Amino acid sequence: MWSRFALLSFIISITFAASNVVLPYFLLYLKGSLHTLVAKFLPAEKVVVEMGVLTSAYMITRVVVAFSSGYIAERIGHKKSIYSGLTLYFLSGLMLLFANSFYEVLVARALQGIASALVWPIAESLMVNLIKEKTKALTMYVMAMNLGFVLGPALGGSVLQLSASLPINVAVRLPFVLLPLGALLGFPLMLRIPDVMHKERKKVRELAARVISTLYIYFFNGFVNGIASGILMSVIIVYIMQFITSVPIELSILLAGSGLLGAMFAMPISRKMDMMDFKKKFRIFAIINLLHKIAFALIMFAKTYLGMFIILTTVNFLTTLTLPLTRSTQSDIIPKEVTAKVFGIQQAMFNLGMIIGPLFGSLLYKWFASMHYDPGLVFPISSAIGLIGAVLYFFVKVDEVGDVHSSPGSSTALAAA
Repeated sequence: MWSRFALLSFIISITFAASNVVLPYFLLYLKGSLHTLVAKFLPAEKVVVEMGVLTSAYMITRVVVAFSSGYIAERIGHKKSIYSGLTLYFLSGLMLLFANSFYEVLVARALQGIASALVWPIAESLMVNLIKEKTKALTMYVMAMNLGFVLGPALGGSVLQLSASLPINVAVRLPFVLLPLGALLGFPLMLRIPDVMHKERKKVRELAARVISTLYIYFFNGFVNGIASGILMSVIIVYIMQFITSVPIELSILLAGSGLLGAMFAMPISRKMDMMDFKKKFRIFAIINLLHKIAFALIMFAKTYLGMFIILTTVNFLTTLTLPLTRSTQSDIIPKEVTAKVFGIQQAMFNLGMIIGPLFGSLLYKWFASMHYDPGLVFPISSAIGLIGAVLYFFVKVDEVGDVHSSPGSSTALAAA
């Protein structure tokens, strides 16, 4: 069953990432600053603020819906929530395909934020409820998502490169066809998946105090991580286009190759962690999460194509390990009845940070450039912010939290709390 969720994760992420890599080119086209797709360097700084605004718009709608996604799933069912999200992915893709202004692109991105909040946390919750080996399922699901986000830029960049001989107004739109196509492919994958609707609607605040305090650390870390990741995501492509390469195929190979290699290195390690007990797994997770944020700072020091490839591979390797461990360790300490709510809140807190991060990062990047400083200084700043949340995991009293799914009597105790 987990293979269907993994395939859904891969399809949505690869088509979404494919459209993302095209956005800077499309925005330059809308500004009248794109005359060819094969230039070695493009004035990407002209659209860096617009890229930040688009990311923040996506996150604003995502955070609003994600806070209530668990409640939505409880009332209409998990599958209907996912179907609603896929429908919005389809419609937003069509809007991008026919957009003629920045404001139309902005509306499309806002719809994608709603779609994302209705698909990702609810699908994760559905897996935890239906699949016994949840750590393995979540790991494969996240790996499929990472693989999609890794290969997506290569797919979008390749379509863009192959379209270079077409009229420019057609070439910059063609990759947007992938998003509605991916949404359509997602519908049949959910048909044979059982739905879940819990009769007893337990509230998160009814959990044991020690569990709630730990969840607060997860939520705060999600918020801080959202800011740090938002800073990085809003400027990384612009930075590469400005200082490493703007050739679509070279950009695609850099992003896809580093991500794919990072995921390959992480896969055998993830399998070993799946066999660990909760305490050991949590402690290793805390260390990996810390290293993940430190790696953000290293991007500034990549001044060559090979150097950037090595550092991005390291970042992607740690990302592939961090994401499934976050969900897995979190689900270990809560009953299944509240997974949709907890995952929704976790996603919402990350999204809240992602509203702030892209705007702050893009404006900071532009300010550094205007002052003739290295714009790459935004990456150590992103790292420092992420470390604020990462260090908090080392203060969790792991012995007191335990594993609600494997510790005898713990599930009953929490249910009665």
